[in-house]
Amino acid sequence: MFKSYAILNKRIIISNNRIKIIMENSVKRLLEFVDSKGGIASVAEKIGVSKVLFYNYKNRGSMPNMGVLELLSNNYEDFDSEYILKGISRIILLQEKVRNFEEQQNKWVTRMMEKENFNFVDTSNQYVHHTT
Repeated sequence: MFKSYAILNKRIIISNNRIKIIMENSVKRLLEFVDSKGGIASVAEKIGVSKVLFYNYKNRGSMPNMGVLELLSNNYEDFDSEYILKGISRIILLQEKVRNFEEQQNKWVTRMMEKENFNFVDTSNQYVHHTT
């Protein structure tokens, strides 16, 4: 019984460390965004909050609440909350969707070519119809 408690306790510690790392990374990305927009004073004034709020994020590593993220999103077109919170950029997600679409499209074209007995000639980039 003692071993299972120790393992459980270790899992909790690991989980807490992951959460701490996630929070630190999110705050870092948020502060990078704030710096790119003229700094704490400029951003705080634009969204209508106290500068102290951002200094708390910076010095204490505390996470912004959803209200602050919404204010940032409403005031900055290029604010990407997905990137701030998860480190996943909308651009990367869109590129992945395009890549998946292209893969599906290529599979469809290949199936249609096989069905119609077409062969693709790479050297000339033309479709050649072969009748049998």
